[in-house]
Amino acid sequence: MLSIRAERELLDGLIDSFFVAFAMIAAMMAAVVSRRPGGLYTMLPNVWPVAVVFGLMSWFGVALDIGTMMTASVAMGVCVD
Repeated sequence: MLSIRAERELLDGLIDSFFVAFAMIAAMMAAVVSRRPGGLYTMLPNVWPVAVVFGLMSWFGVALDIGTMMTASVAMGVCVD
């Protein structure tokens, strides 16, 4: 029971950090291109692969675990670099 609760808390933290990272990267991209919509447009290629993979996982009923959520964070980091 304790391990399930710890895994859930870790997963919630990873999800939250993914969205915070997205917001921060989008803000920086908007500052670089000097336009707010431009910053969001530059984020589309970064988020598209993650959205497709997680959409397919949801479609096929694959459970979300710590490894898959960490993969999404790493994928966004690689796309930005």
